[in-house]
Amino acid sequence: RLPGALAYWRTPSGPEVDFVWHGGDRVVAIEVKATTRWRNQDSAGLNALLEGLPGATCFGVHLGSEKRRHGKIDLLPLPTFLERLYAGRVLAP
Repeated sequence: RLPGALAYWRTPSGPEVDFVWHGGDRVVAIEVKATTRWRNQDSAGLNALLEGLPGATCFGVHLGSEKRRHGKIDLLPLPTFLERLYAGRVLAP
């Protein structure tokens, strides 16, 4: 029920981000991978977005069990991400 807009984002050279939510001054970018292990190259779209929007909050969501931070990106297993989303800890400031 938060005001805002959900979009897809892509650079002309190819890197993309699956979901980008804009709400007021807040931008949340979410890249989802159907893999059990997040690789550094999986962050390409999020890193490209962060070059233009350094204040964006970024999540990499995967099917594995590892939780970690890679630069400015929180890498989370899908169940953990969904719990945080439902609890209001992803889109809310």
